[in-house]
Amino acid sequence: MAEDEFLPFLQDASRNCEYTAPMEKVLLHLLGLLPTNALSRGVGGILRAPWPRSVHQAAIGAFVHALEVNVEEAERDLSDYDTFTDFFTRRLRDGARPIDRSSDFIVSPCDGTLGTCGRVTDGMLLQAKGRPYSLADLLGGVASSRRYEGGDYLTIYLAPSDYHRVHFPVDGEVTESHHLPGRLWPVNPPAVEHVSDLFAVNERLVTHMDTAAGSVAVVMVGATCVGRIRMLYDEGVTNLGADLGRKDYRPPITVAKGDELGVFEMGSTVILVTGPGGCEFDESIGASGTGGTEPTGKRRPSDSPEGWSARIGLRSSREPGGKLRMGMPIARMNEGS
Repeated sequence: MAEDEFLPFLQDASRNCEYTAPMEKVLLHLLGLLPTNALSRGVGGILRAPWPRSVHQAAIGAFVHALEVNVEEAERDLSDYDTFTDFFTRRLRDGARPIDRSSDFIVSPCDGTLGTCGRVTDGMLLQAKGRPYSLADLLGGVASSRRYEGGDYLTIYLAPSDYHRVHFPVDGEVTESHHLPGRLWPVNPPAVEHVSDLFAVNERLVTHMDTAAGSVAVVMVGATCVGRIRMLYDEGVTNLGADLGRKDYRPPITVAKGDELGVFEMGSTVILVTGPGGCEFDESIGASGTGGTEPTGKRRPSDSPEGWSARIGLRSSREPGGKLRMGMPIARMNEGS
């Protein structure tokens, strides 16, 4: 880095790190001074490198043991994975994630922990308590964000131990993709609480869909370490030092609920954004313990006091901070949407 570039870089890192906990302040500040994108490419190269098979197997075994990964769900035996990345991006065996195929519901696009959720208001979303951020910045422009004003959003954090493939949450057509290069901050809870505009400054891939529920955007946000996002409905890999840019699909790509959208190569976050009036998120996910907004769904007169999710036995899975599994219903499509 040139000398005349270092001071602005340092100032930018400082502006993006506002902390309360001393240790988190020190660690995030130090991380802000590092070239995290280049560092992440280096880590990814190590994890994909053709080391002796025994080295990768030892790394996989240690990872599984330390994080208590459920290997019974994996498509293959542990001994069948050639590299650590091969295991990390693993598919699951058939039936491990039943997908609700009803046309009435939007399903979770991935496994993970529920973060903030709420209504898109004045072009703003909530990252954590006291940390709003711009939808236009997240999606890469005002024109892209207008169609979602008044709609709803949902944030899902994928821990390293989670299944890291992302799937389409609803039937529809992919009309546009947009790769937005950026930083690679961590996306774990301390970073979410302390790094301003985290999801809008990290590298990310936005997929826009037209669906029966209206416009839907699935945003895959990269993170420190490997940081790569691989598209699975088109050709494209992020964090290779190139900007994939914006791409319009004419004709659009028809996809089905549960089809693979993309895959992360390390811990990450997915943000689901829907247009206004198209669907109703489960009321129990409205007020998040991590700083979410008020409930997004309006109960219909015919609903039970517990909400629609209770009637299908899924409320416990939707509690704020609780675990979501790919394929489980998280929102009901509105009639006439």
